[in-house]
Amino acid sequence: MEIGTGSGYQTAILAEIFDEVYSIERVASLSKSAEQNLRSYKNVHLVVADGNYGLPEKAPYDAIIQTCASFGIPQNLLEQLS
Repeated sequence: MEIGTGSGYQTAILAEIFDEVYSIERVASLSKSAEQNLRSYKNVHLVVADGNYGLPEKAPYDAIIQTCASFGIPQNLLEQLS
């Protein structure tokens, strides 16, 4: 899981490495732009939400990368790791 999709550049790199990538972006317009940039990737799932909560319904994750600004690592993200 990636927290902070942004333009989708790093999401594309992750999609080349992993079978499935869930990426969360808080700003809807950024997510929409990333969706266009990532349209050729079938293994990428974009979600507009607050990444501090992660996606517990899709957990557990092999890895979580937090690319957005943060004051720390939220405990619930740690709990979603396999």
